Amino acid sequence: MIIYHLEFIFQVVERLKINMKNKKITHIIILLYIVLLFAYPYILGRNVSDINGSLPFFDKIAQNTNLIPFNFNYDINLDIIVKNVALKLLLFVPFGMIMKKEVTFKQGICALLLLSICKEIFHLVTFAGYFDINDILLYIVGYLIGWYLKIGNSQKKLSHNK
Repeated sequence: MIIYHLEFIFQVVERLKINMKNKKITHIIILLYIVLLFAYPYILGRNVSDINGSLPFFDKIAQNTNLIPFNFNYDINLDIIVKNVALKLLLFVPFGMIMKKEVTFKQGICALLLLSICKEIFHLVTFAGYFDINDILLYIVGYLIGWYLKIGNSQKKLSHNK
């Protein structure tokens, strides 16, 4: 299933007409980044399949899904919330920086949404995490941070070269 998603993402990247001097290195970096995005819950040892007991598959899916923006569980310790928000933001800063160099803003947002929705669905159906619309919103903010950090670096280089 991961292979299918990776092939799909590479097709999207090709359609975005990424032009780089060394495409192989870029593809390897993007592949490693995407594998990390999909695998980090496994690396951290997360598994939510036992949380809802022995419910049927689709009931677990329903309970592990949040489609209401800004709906947070306030029973969780504040430091866990802060760490979660920071992780979600930082996950997509590199993506914003990579995409700024290669595609238009609109193409980058489309690729971001495709990648983040695939990631959330993958984690949901494998019970490695939850599908949370708030995570996707945080990914967008992280992407924008990366995008604008790259703009800042580009402008500094231009002013320094003058």
